[in-house]
Amino acid sequence: MKYICAVCGYDQLDEPQWEGDAPSYEICPCCFFQAGFDDDGASEPVTVEEYRKSWLRYKGTWANFLIRRPENWNLREQLKNINVDLDKEDKPVIRSIGHITFSVADMERAVTFYIDIFGVQPLLVRPKTAYFESAGIWWTLNLQENITRQDIQPSYTHIAFSVKEEDMETLQARLLKAGATIEESHQHNPNGERNSIYFRDPD
Repeated sequence: MKYICAVCGYDQLDEPQWEGDAPSYEICPCCFFQAGFDDDGASEPVTVEEYRKSWLRYKGTWANFLIRRPENWNLREQLKNINVDLDKEDKPVIRSIGHITFSVADMERAVTFYIDIFGVQPLLVRPKTAYFESAGIWWTLNLQENITRQDIQPSYTHIAFSVKEEDMETLQARLLKAGATIEESHQHNPNGERNSIYFRDPD
């Protein structure tokens, strides 16, 4: 009698992966999942679902090269043994960044600030909203006058804009003239990134 792997649906295991709470420790030749280790004794135990999702995302192929893969092996058909349909599995649904919004306290000041540093004109300015577009990405300014600001502890969270190396000096001059706060402590990233200018806008 053969048994089915709960992770990948391979149906030629020699033992059931669990009998009650007792694992078999048999390694599935298809996905390499080991009941009793990956779900329990591993340094980072995972559930069957977590292991399957990771395996499908990064490999989804026959794992054990020492055991011959069955002829006409078909992953989609094999997964049906455990009622998993690849076409219904989670897939990325985000196609691109739709827009980025910055909350500002003074619309006129903020519009002037971003015109001065980026050299782009807004597509539309309304009393409480302004729309810009740079390199195919829309970004907006949204007026919120009566909220607490500057109460978030400094962190490495940020939005990064890409500029040419030869434009860095010009950009820094624009930032200083427009009243940006330059974060000197973040200018040299230990991860080996190229020259960067970290700044905070007036809001």
